[in-house]
Amino acid sequence: MNATASRRILCSAALLILLSFVGCQNEVVKRRNLVCLIDYSASMSDEVVEGYMNVINNSVLANIGEYDRIVFLPIDAASKTRGAKIFYLDMSEQVFSLPTDGFVHSIDSTRKRILVYAATVGSRVSREIQRQRKLRRKFADLSDITGALEQAAQFVGRANELAPTMSLASFFNGHKRVVSENVIIIFSDMIQESSEFTFATPRGVSPSEAEKILDLLQSRNGIPDLSGCKIFVYGRTGRTNTQVENIENFWSQYFQTAHGDLRAYDYEPDNVIASYLAETR
Repeated sequence: MNATASRRILCSAALLILLSFVGCQNEVVKRRNLVCLIDYSASMSDEVVEGYMNVINNSVLANIGEYDRIVFLPIDAASKTRGAKIFYLDMSEQVFSLPTDGFVHSIDSTRKRILVYAATVGSRVSREIQRQRKLRRKFADLSDITGALEQAAQFVGRANELAPTMSLASFFNGHKRVVSENVIIIFSDMIQESSEFTFATPRGVSPSEAEKILDLLQSRNGIPDLSGCKIFVYGRTGRTNTQVENIENFWSQYFQTAHGDLRAYDYEPDNVIASYLAETR
């Protein structure tokens, strides 16, 4: 074998080893951006808010992932003008996977640590939801859901942020590539009550009124871009069937215009929320 052939073989072998190393080092991880909107309007009783917190603990936090981020935002009269983060958590800032876990039991060990941590965080979230509810009581006369959704859009990750093009250096250093999705969960009766328009009537919002409101919101860029967002509504209700149906029709059109993916819109779809989060964890 001549020198040229030997060099080619050595180069090929080195390349295979390098590619194998890179493949192991550059892991693709899943991250979900979870945005939870909590209705603080006066129409929400203590019992209803307590129910929201149970779903957050048992269906949402119980299925949170190792790299997920979650933020809680209020729905009230000042959803947009005095928007605030009730609670924010980035799971990637914690360590749940340890080198000592071993290959066979690593997934189970990591999951157990996450669940223990999520239970602790759940207590903090519940306390903060109640504390912020008291602090924002002066805004409880109305519920600006459209304003809250504009705030929610601020926490929606975009494609270039979630899966950035890595530099050659970071690629060979073994940085993880993040693939994310956005999930919005709205805990509300979905009865919009703002200074501009209200659905708190026996008929809610008629189809003709819905069209006018959507046109108005679009004219001032009041419908955020929710492209790719999976949306779940928990707690929708009303005084009459007509009101419930008309309001649902409005929000279906709203989310379609916003390019969002409405996965559930019901009174108690906690099983749907839990199932989806468990499947995509």
